[in-house]
Amino acid sequence: MVAVRAIGIYQTGGIPFCDIEFDCGCGGGVVNVCRKLPENTFLLLLSIVVLLSRSRRFCLWGDVLSKVATQSAESSDTAGDLQSDSK
Repeated sequence: MVAVRAIGIYQTGGIPFCDIEFDCGCGGGVVNVCRKLPENTFLLLLSIVVLLSRSRRFCLWGDVLSKVATQSAESSDTAGDLQSDSK
């Protein structure tokens, strides 16, 4: 979004690209586009690494998912035991 807006300002204004500054809505006030684009690129790449990582090192609630899976497996096992006992 920041890149699209910066390119639009650059094409219409005749301003050098790195002189473009605007409030991107991130709460930091007015930012320079040549500083904001690398920040956004780094954060995007970092989020992709975390998303695709098989490690739970980056996961805030890694044990929650394993506990839910364990509980659902245990409940399905006990449900199967109850059905076999009733026969």
